[in-house]
Amino acid sequence: MLELRRVNAQLPTTALPVMTKSYPLPTYEEVAEWLCYCPVTGDLRWNKDRWYNAKAGDIAGTICPTTGYRRVRLGGKRKVQAHRLAWLLHYGVDPYPLEIDHIDGDRSNNAIGNLRAVTRSQNQFNRQLNQNNTSGFKGVYCVKGRWLALVTHEGQRQTIGRFDTAEEAAAAWRAAASAQRGLFYRD
Repeated sequence: MLELRRVNAQLPTTALPVMTKSYPLPTYEEVAEWLCYCPVTGDLRWNKDRWYNAKAGDIAGTICPTTGYRRVRLGGKRKVQAHRLAWLLHYGVDPYPLEIDHIDGDRSNNAIGNLRAVTRSQNQFNRQLNQNNTSGFKGVYCVKGRWLALVTHEGQRQTIGRFDTAEEAAAAWRAAASAQRGLFYRD
Protein backbone atom coordinates (compact mmCIF):
# COMPACT_ATOMS: atom_id res chain seq x y z
CA MET A 1 0.00 0.00 0.00
CA LEU A 2 1.01 3.58 -0.54
CA GLU A 3 2.34 5.48 2.42
CA LEU A 4 0.26 8.35 3.79
CA ARG A 5 1.89 11.64 4.69
CA ARG A 6 0.54 14.16 7.14
CA VAL A 7 1.97 17.65 6.82
CA ASN A 8 1.00 20.92 8.49
CA ALA A 9 -0.75 23.11 5.94
CA GLN A 10 -0.32 26.85 5.86
CA LEU A 11 -3.78 28.15 4.98
CA PRO A 12 -4.88 31.79 5.07
CA THR A 13 -6.50 32.79 8.35
CA THR A 14 -8.40 35.83 7.06
CA ALA A 15 -12.19 35.84 6.80
CA LEU A 16 -13.17 33.91 3.68
CA PRO A 17 -16.48 33.55 1.85
CA VAL A 18 -18.29 30.27 2.47
CA MET A 19 -18.66 27.96 -0.52
CA THR A 20 -22.17 27.29 -1.72
CA LYS A 21 -22.10 23.58 -2.62
CA SER A 22 -19.42 22.16 -0.38
CA TYR A 23 -19.55 20.61 3.03
CA PRO A 24 -16.93 19.88 5.67
CA LEU A 25 -15.20 16.57 5.06
CA PRO A 26 -15.08 13.61 7.43
CA THR A 27 -12.06 13.62 9.75
CA TYR A 28 -8.58 12.71 8.54
CA GLU A 29 -8.69 9.49 10.56
CA GLU A 30 -12.03 8.41 9.04
CA VAL A 31 -10.81 9.01 5.50
CA ALA A 32 -7.36 7.47 6.08
CA GLU A 33 -9.01 4.31 7.35
CA TRP A 34 -10.57 3.74 3.92
CA LEU A 35 -8.31 5.56 1.44
CA CYS A 36 -4.65 6.16 0.66
CA TYR A 37 -3.35 8.88 -1.65
CA CYS A 38 -0.37 9.00 -3.99
CA PRO A 39 0.71 12.67 -4.31
CA VAL A 40 2.67 12.02 -7.53
CA THR A 41 -0.09 10.37 -9.58
CA GLY A 42 -3.03 11.87 -7.71
CA ASP A 43 -4.69 8.46 -7.32
CA LEU A 44 -6.93 7.65 -4.37
CA ARG A 45 -7.02 3.92 -3.67
CA TRP A 46 -9.06 1.79 -1.30
CA ASN A 47 -7.15 0.49 1.75
CA LYS A 48 -9.55 -2.41 2.23
CA ASP A 49 -12.30 -4.21 0.34
CA ARG A 50 -15.49 -2.24 0.00
CA TRP A 51 -18.71 -4.00 -0.98
CA TYR A 52 -18.71 -6.45 -3.84
CA ASN A 53 -17.06 -4.41 -6.59
CA ALA A 54 -14.30 -2.36 -4.88
CA LYS A 55 -11.25 -4.26 -3.72
CA ALA A 56 -8.25 -3.07 -1.73
CA GLY A 57 -5.82 -1.35 -4.12
CA ASP A 58 -8.51 -0.34 -6.65
CA ILE A 59 -8.78 3.32 -7.66
CA ALA A 60 -11.57 4.88 -5.62
CA GLY A 61 -14.56 6.70 -7.05
CA THR A 62 -16.01 7.42 -10.47
CA ILE A 63 -15.72 10.34 -12.85
CA CYS A 64 -18.91 12.40 -13.04
CA PRO A 65 -19.95 12.63 -16.73
CA THR A 66 -21.34 16.17 -16.38
CA THR A 67 -18.52 17.85 -14.42
CA GLY A 68 -15.47 15.69 -15.16
CA TYR A 69 -14.48 15.51 -11.48
CA ARG A 70 -13.73 12.17 -9.78
CA ARG A 71 -16.09 11.64 -6.84
CA VAL A 72 -15.84 9.10 -4.03
CA ARG A 73 -18.70 7.82 -1.89
CA LEU A 74 -17.63 7.53 1.73
CA GLY A 75 -20.11 5.92 4.10
CA GLY A 76 -23.34 7.78 3.53
CA LYS A 77 -25.16 8.76 0.36
CA ARG A 78 -23.13 11.90 -0.39
CA LYS A 79 -20.23 11.73 -2.83
CA VAL A 80 -17.12 13.80 -2.12
CA GLN A 81 -14.84 15.29 -4.78
CA ALA A 82 -11.57 13.36 -4.93
CA HIS A 83 -9.38 16.48 -5.05
CA ARG A 84 -10.74 17.58 -1.66
CA LEU A 85 -9.99 14.15 -0.19
CA ALA A 86 -6.51 14.27 -1.73
CA TRP A 87 -5.88 17.60 0.00
CA LEU A 88 -7.12 16.22 3.32
CA LEU A 89 -4.96 13.09 3.09
CA HIS A 90 -1.83 14.99 2.05
CA TYR A 91 -1.99 17.98 4.40
CA GLY A 92 -4.13 16.52 7.19
CA VAL A 93 -6.62 19.40 7.18
CA ASP A 94 -9.97 19.99 5.53
CA PRO A 95 -9.69 22.82 2.99
CA TYR A 96 -13.23 24.03 3.85
CA PRO A 97 -14.29 26.86 3.41
CA LEU A 98 -11.66 27.22 0.67
CA GLU A 99 -12.04 25.50 -2.69
CA ILE A 100 -9.39 23.34 -4.33
CA ASP A 101 -8.25 24.60 -7.72
CA HIS A 102 -6.69 22.46 -10.46
CA ILE A 103 -3.85 24.72 -11.64
CA ASP A 104 -3.65 23.21 -15.14
CA GLY A 105 -7.45 23.10 -15.54
CA ASP A 106 -7.46 19.28 -15.91
CA ARG A 107 -10.16 18.10 -13.50
CA SER A 108 -8.84 14.54 -13.48
CA ASN A 109 -5.27 15.55 -12.49
CA ASN A 110 -5.32 15.31 -8.69
CA ALA A 111 -1.54 15.28 -8.19
CA ILE A 112 -0.72 17.47 -5.19
CA GLY A 113 1.51 19.74 -7.30
CA ASN A 114 -1.54 20.59 -9.42
CA LEU A 115 -3.81 21.48 -6.49
CA ARG A 116 -4.03 24.70 -4.49
CA ALA A 117 -6.46 26.05 -1.89
CA VAL A 118 -8.18 29.20 -3.17
CA THR A 119 -11.21 31.38 -2.53
CA ARG A 120 -14.27 31.12 -4.77
CA SER A 121 -13.33 34.28 -6.70
CA GLN A 122 -9.74 33.08 -7.25
CA ASN A 123 -11.08 29.77 -8.54
CA GLN A 124 -13.37 31.61 -10.97
CA PHE A 125 -10.37 33.48 -12.40
CA ASN A 126 -8.94 30.15 -13.54
CA ARG A 127 -12.03 29.16 -15.56
CA GLN A 128 -11.97 28.19 -19.20
CA LEU A 129 -13.85 30.10 -21.89
CA ASN A 130 -17.63 29.65 -21.51
CA GLN A 131 -19.39 27.53 -24.13
CA ASN A 132 -21.89 30.29 -24.92
CA ASN A 133 -19.16 32.90 -25.56
CA THR A 134 -19.72 34.58 -28.94
CA SER A 135 -16.60 36.78 -29.18
CA GLY A 136 -14.07 33.97 -28.74
CA PHE A 137 -12.33 35.90 -25.94
CA LYS A 138 -12.82 36.14 -22.18
CA GLY A 139 -14.27 39.42 -20.93
CA VAL A 140 -15.08 40.72 -24.44
CA TYR A 141 -18.63 41.53 -25.59
CA CYS A 142 -20.12 43.11 -28.71
CA VAL A 143 -22.34 46.11 -27.85
CA LYS A 144 -23.88 48.17 -30.66
CA GLY A 145 -21.19 47.20 -33.16
CA ARG A 146 -18.23 47.95 -30.87
CA TRP A 147 -16.27 45.62 -28.63
CA LEU A 148 -16.47 46.14 -24.86
CA ALA A 149 -13.81 44.74 -22.51
CA LEU A 150 -14.90 44.13 -18.89
CA VAL A 151 -13.06 42.64 -15.94
CA THR A 152 -14.73 41.57 -12.69
CA HIS A 153 -13.09 42.45 -9.39
CA GLU A 154 -14.61 41.64 -5.98
CA GLY A 155 -18.03 41.07 -7.56
CA GLN A 156 -18.03 44.38 -9.43
CA ARG A 157 -17.68 44.67 -13.21
CA GLN A 158 -15.13 47.26 -14.29
CA THR A 159 -15.11 48.59 -17.84
CA ILE A 160 -11.69 48.59 -19.45
CA GLY A 161 -12.85 50.30 -22.62
CA ARG A 162 -14.61 50.11 -25.99
CA PHE A 163 -12.64 49.00 -29.04
CA ASP A 164 -13.08 48.69 -32.81
CA THR A 165 -12.00 45.04 -32.97
CA ALA A 166 -12.44 42.05 -30.70
CA GLU A 167 -8.67 41.46 -30.78
CA GLU A 168 -7.95 44.96 -29.38
CA ALA A 169 -10.50 44.43 -26.62
CA ALA A 170 -9.03 41.00 -25.83
CA ALA A 171 -5.51 42.44 -25.59
CA ALA A 172 -6.75 45.13 -23.18
CA TRP A 173 -8.61 42.50 -21.11
CA ARG A 174 -5.49 40.28 -20.94
CA ALA A 175 -3.35 43.17 -19.69
CA ALA A 176 -5.89 44.21 -17.03
CA ALA A 177 -6.71 40.65 -15.93
CA SER A 178 -3.08 39.50 -15.66
CA ALA A 179 -2.20 42.57 -13.58
CA GLN A 180 -5.21 42.10 -11.31
CA ARG A 181 -5.23 38.31 -10.93
CA GLY A 182 -1.53 37.49 -10.73
CA LEU A 183 -0.97 33.73 -10.29
CA PHE A 184 -4.64 33.02 -10.92
CA TYR A 185 -4.71 34.59 -14.37
CA ARG A 186 -5.73 32.27 -17.20
CA ASP A 187 -6.21 33.32 -20.79
